[in-house]
Amino acid sequence: MIMRCRPCLIVSLVSLAVVAVSFQNLRVTVNGKPDSAAIVRNGKVFVSEDALKAAGASVARSASGVSITFTPAAGRNQVEAAEGKLGDWLSNGTWRVRVTKVAPAPNPFGRGPGFRATVEIRNLGTRAQSPFGTGMDKLQIIDSKGNTLAFQQASLKDFFKDIAPANGFTNEVLFGDPTNALAEVGEPDKLLILFRATGGRTLGNFRVDLRE
Repeated sequence: MIMRCRPCLIVSLVSLAVVAVSFQNLRVTVNGKPDSAAIVRNGKVFVSEDALKAAGASVARSASGVSITFTPAAGRNQVEAAEGKLGDWLSNGTWRVRVTKVAPAPNPFGRGPGFRATVEIRNLGTRAQSPFGTGMDKLQIIDSKGNTLAFQQASLKDFFKDIAPANGFTNEVLFGDPTNALAEVGEPDKLLILFRATGGRTLGNFRVDLRE
């Protein structure tokens, strides 16, 4: 009787070992930030819905399944840029930039919600120059719902001013929907500072992760 049960015992132990490996927990990091744990099951890694959303996916549930979309967010933000987080100093060799705060605010273009961002910019060059004159073109906030909010140029008060070398400024920049079509916005996700070509070259862009 003992000899006949031994193979059963071995099989049971092997099964338990497989189950233990199948449900191994892994730590997940999304864009450099810790997120919920992942589960490994039968060699496949499963992450949470929250982790997918934090990575920029649009996740929608229905009675028949789950729809996950990455394309819109990726296409909109896919630009070469110096990247950092809220509070980080970033440089493209000509300007040093830091975004220290983002808060809800009325849409500066009219109806609806918007954002207010505290933006610091310093001149790294050897001569006086303005953000506009060096090709700074657009500032945008992308929210968690995939909306793109444009900056109100008048709120970036030093946009056209020549800034002396090693000097800088801090402006409270307003963002909103120029078409007044948004009744609500999501959480602020990214702030982009984009440059156009000028003087035969294009400066590097900035991308700031606004999620705390």
